[in-house]
Amino acid sequence: MRPKARRIIEVQPGGLHLEHKEFRIESEWTKVRRPRVIRLTSTAVAWLKLLPQRKPDETMMPVPSRNVWVNRWKNWRKAPDAPLPWVWWKGKADVLRKTAATMMQAMPPRNVNFTAEQLGTSAQQIRRFYNGVVPQRVAEKYWDILPK
Repeated sequence: MRPKARRIIEVQPGGLHLEHKEFRIESEWTKVRRPRVIRLTSTAVAWLKLLPQRKPDETMMPVPSRNVWVNRWKNWRKAPDAPLPWVWWKGKADVLRKTAATMMQAMPPRNVNFTAEQLGTSAQQIRRFYNGVVPQRVAEKYWDILPK
């Protein structure tokens, strides 16, 4: 999801259905003005279950440095045994969305059309920027980042 759509969850969580592992994004929330249903991975559900536990001044997605998810993710990226060098991450805009696309394309079945639909972009963009960027072993580590 783009940052705007992530912020929508804060004020209108009605599209979030953890029991069905999906999030419905309404057309007025999207850049391309097209509604879609995002399939949530088990990892995403684990993180989203933390929503009721957060403090009122905390956002759901990583913005403040005190956010558990951000700190865990930053530590994973900067660890000495990190699967990708820090320079790979540095300076990327909308890094969560682009990382998700990269990691989705690294895992079988590597369906560009599915990834494009989930991210609200084109298959051409997925092929151009996200295919073959990281090996599957890196993506497996990424999808295993869970809350403690």
